Amino acid sequence: MRRSGPAAHPGGMLWSDPVDDTPAEAARIRGLLRRVGILVALCASLAMIVVMASWG
Repeated sequence: MRRSGPAAHPGGMLWSDPVDDTPAEAARIRGLLRRVGILVALCASLAMIVVMASWG
């Protein structure tokens, strides 16, 4: 039998969770870090492809 936890409201968070009132500056920095992370992942993939191609 599966036990269920407290019900979530339509916003997806529990009623006891604090309101997400992220400052605009923090939201901007979070977006910047997300884009930098994607750029680093793409550069690492490209570097791996270049290294593997140079070995063959």
